Amino acid sequence: ADADAILEAAAPAIAANLFATAGILADLDFRLTATDAVIVHPADRTPDRLVATTRAAWTPSTILSVFADAADLPPTHPASGKRPVDDLPTAYVCHGETCSLPVTDPDTLAMLLRDPRSA
Repeated sequence: ADADAILEAAAPAIAANLFATAGILADLDFRLTATDAVIVHPADRTPDRLVATTRAAWTPSTILSVFADAADLPPTHPASGKRPVDDLPTAYVCHGETCSLPVTDPDTLAMLLRDPRSA
């Protein structure tokens, strides 16, 4: 009911600014549905297989972030502080403020990217 009241109150502004409203709604949709595949790898190991898996499952709301050191992530990022597992390139699939458990297997990563609820 509150959302309906907000939209009703904003209706005149929405009608007067269709393009701006469309942009804001697109941004909101991206923020709510984006999948952030964060790949962290040791400096001496390339993450090529995990990167290729992520690219194969790409959608317009997929973000691919690759770091040799997760310390490069801002502290507010859900994957901040994540590290490679067993000295292997490791992926974390993040939705909103939550990330999956670490994944080192491309097939498991593909499953997580296909079905966000499994993350």
